[in-house]
Amino acid sequence: MGNDPIEIETFGEFKLIGADGKISTEEDIRSGVMIRFLVYILIHRDHINTKDELIENLWFYGEVDNPAGTLKNLTYRVRNFLKKNFNDDPMILSCAIGGYIWNQDIPVHLDTEEFDRCYDMAIDQTLFPDDRIIWCEKVVDIYKGAFVPKISDMLWVTSISAYYKNRYLRVVDELINLYSNQKKYDKIINLINKAVVFDPLNEGLYCNMIDALVATGNRAMAEETYDHASSIIYEELGIRNSKDLSEKHEKILKMANGSKTDTILEVGDNIEEGNVDGVFFCGYPVFREIYRLEARKISRLGEAEYVALFTLNNEIHTETPSDLEKFRMDKGMKLLENVFRVSLRVGDVVSRYSDYQYIILLAACSFESTKMIVNRIINRFNELNTNTSLNINYSIKEVSNEIHERMNRDGTDT
Repeated sequence: MGNDPIEIETFGEFKLIGADGKISTEEDIRSGVMIRFLVYILIHRDHINTKDELIENLWFYGEVDNPAGTLKNLTYRVRNFLKKNFNDDPMILSCAIGGYIWNQDIPVHLDTEEFDRCYDMAIDQTLFPDDRIIWCEKVVDIYKGAFVPKISDMLWVTSISAYYKNRYLRVVDELINLYSNQKKYDKIINLINKAVVFDPLNEGLYCNMIDALVATGNRAMAEETYDHASSIIYEELGIRNSKDLSEKHEKILKMANGSKTDTILEVGDNIEEGNVDGVFFCGYPVFREIYRLEARKISRLGEAEYVALFTLNNEIHTETPSDLEKFRMDKGMKLLENVFRVSLRVGDVVSRYSDYQYIILLAACSFESTKMIVNRIINRFNELNTNTSLNINYSIKEVSNEIHERMNRDGTDT
């Protein structure tokens, strides 16, 4: 092949691509340590890599009995692989005093280096917005995932991967702002759909997605995005009712339908619930809106309704709960949810208030009836609960505008 350049891809998967289009993937190389060697030599090809340096970065301490001999054998295997697939020069890896270096006469195009070049242009605030968009889009196209995830168990690989992921996400944020200024909301949506694959717990991406969906009038997808983001962030990070996502949900709730309807019947078809059966479960922002409506209604009609807050407690309390304790508490919350489903009626509303609290609104109930329902729920929970360290306490308050104002304040902090 002479001295034709070898294209190297490291994002998402390690690949070597020859001038003739021949591709060698991780499956072709097979050996993880060969991949480590190739990646390390290629990204450090501007200097001699000493034997001690290579041994330290290619193997964990004590992983091999004879590091020097193993390194010599590994170099021989890598040379044969490269000679067979990409270049017939036996000295594609040159020996140097005390180490090895990539043959400088054999050109390499490395995706990380192209990424860096485009990144520098993408964040250059002196360029015109349209030019910056072009450079940002190039960065986004180059990044196909984590840096060589096949060998992510190596510390130096993890560090490089985090470095490029942070740079990628910065460019994504820059591009979102540039697109937003030009009202290119569909491009924002497409961009974020790709970005969340690489960072599925990035709340900021979901918030930007909701903004773009609201701007295009796509309320259904905005709701779906909010529900997905709230669920995955709680399940993975234990964060519930985050301030930013709650604010975005408020924005969704205020959306009007984009299309005109001809008859009230069409409106009914759109808003009616298909299967009205049992208690209504919802997120806290929706619960708060229902509460506000009920507070207005009863102030006009002179009736009384009540809310009850249920708190799950663990008598074996530690300052830093273990995974087992968290598992038991989560299991207790799931049991309490099931008890609500069989104990409450159509018209009652339930929402998760915090990690280990539920709040319920009981429709058309006196204080005595509310207390009776609450006690029935606790008794049923105690009958089904097999973990004696768990117990429930509760508080009951009448629905009023005073509590509504307090809920409005608390809702952004829980």
